[in-house]
Amino acid sequence: MRTKSIALAATVLAAGTMGAMAQDPTVDWTGGYVGGNLSYTASDSHAAFIATSPYASVAINSLPHGFTGGVQAGYNQQMGNVVLGVEAGVSAGDISTTMPDPLIASSGGYMLSSSTVTASSDIQATLRGRLGFAVGNFLPYATAGLAVAHLKTSATNTLAPPLVSAPLSDEGIGYGWTAGVGAEVALDENWSLTAQYLHTALTAPNFYVGQNYETSSHPTSDSVTVGVNFRFN
Repeated sequence: MRTKSIALAATVLAAGTMGAMAQDPTVDWTGGYVGGNLSYTASDSHAAFIATSPYASVAINSLPHGFTGGVQAGYNQQMGNVVLGVEAGVSAGDISTTMPDPLIASSGGYMLSSSTVTASSDIQATLRGRLGFAVGNFLPYATAGLAVAHLKTSATNTLAPPLVSAPLSDEGIGYGWTAGVGAEVALDENWSLTAQYLHTALTAPNFYVGQNYETSSHPTSDSVTVGVNFRFN
């Protein structure tokens, strides 16, 4: 009886091992894919108002943050356990913050106002290479590439008369780089779940807010993303 039990246990273990080994070849990461994602982004705009009239330059410590939703598409080529790939992604949402007008705050209380400044980004895009190491249905990877974002700075002014005149907003495109790490888990031969962290650094164009000031910024951000992919195997 004991011998039969040992033999049965050995058979079950061998079958399980062979089954697991048999499943590995079915996870082929080579091919194209498309998917969707949800991200949370926290950023630091590193901005400053640059004086273009008699006023002094003032730093802006803004921390835009928020959720975005997006889509991604890419292609992988598996060579043994090594997986090389390229991925493009676009996301949209409200990454923003509103703070008291730093010009008012720097006046030392001589000017009283509820004026505010808002820094925001509503669209972001990346084009990245990926380098991964496949372990069965699990694919951890590193990624890096180019990043762009639509950026905007706006202000409200409640002083009478106003400190600066209209327009009180400006927008433009920031360019830079992004890098991070991620992992993908194949659920079957077509569907997979993804999780990813990216650090992004951009150089923004100078924004002109009112007649007296322009802003200069070098925003950075950290994003955590979860998503799903459909792979065309």
